[in-house]
Amino acid sequence: MHWVVFEDEHGSDFALQYRDLNVFVFPCDMLLKRVERGDDMRRIDLDLMLEEIRKSVHAEAQNVSR
Repeated sequence: MHWVVFEDEHGSDFALQYRDLNVFVFPCDMLLKRVERGDDMRRIDLDLMLEEIRKSVHAEAQNVSR
């Protein structure tokens, strides 16, 4: 995965892109959503978040590759 600037009709944001596929994840947004829903920043499990990203990217890459 590598960092890119993702742009669409809503603006631009930093994202991680999987290989050269149209598979993107937005870690900054993932953290912000946790904060917005009131999660304690000291208790956010980054390892769990990375595992969620891994599973999501793997599943999406399988769909895109077909």
